[in-house]
Amino acid sequence: MDGNKRMAWMSTVVFPDFNGTEMVGVDQDEAYKLVIEGASGGLDDPGLIVRRLRALHESM
Repeated sequence: MDGNKRMAWMSTVVFPDFNGTEMVGVDQDEAYKLVIEGASGGLDDPGLIVRRLRALHESM
């Protein structure tokens, strides 16, 4: 149970980085909200998750 959210976030950050989109400098508070919403089951629409990730990247 411990560490699953951190591992999910790291995977989410590393995958785009391998494809040329750096996510390391995103707003950590917003990233935390995104991870917690996904982990709690409140965010299960893949399209919305993608839009939120793009918004995180664009706000850097």
